[in-house]
Amino acid sequence: MSGDGKIVISGKGRMSADVVAVGGNAKARKIVHNAGDTPTSPQIQELQEQLKTLATLIQTHGDRLPDREAAAQLTDRLDTELKKAEPDKLTLKSLLAAIAEEAKPVVEIVGALASLKGLIFQLF
Repeated sequence: MSGDGKIVISGKGRMSADVVAVGGNAKARKIVHNAGDTPTSPQIQELQEQLKTLATLIQTHGDRLPDREAAAQLTDRLDTELKKAEPDKLTLKSLLAAIAEEAKPVVEIVGALASLKGLIFQLF
């Protein structure tokens, strides 16, 4: 590879790769999803456990939230959306953002929500 981000192959050279990134800040990542892939049972179980933890934290620390009931309702809506065969990503993002806004004052809830968010977007 030359310094200008080009790949030069000469003669009978060949290149075979699943993913290639070229350039100063280039990153390559291979993500494979087969048609009909769905999260596995252990993944769903982990998701349910994290969601339950979030709901528990909202109830436990609710007195430190601006609106405990709103946070609880948003979490219930998130649970409902996640139970759908194909959860809507925009709806998931909106609900997670709304819960994050409600939970700002409580570090324990913010941490649990970040973990849950990471799992959700890994699965869906």
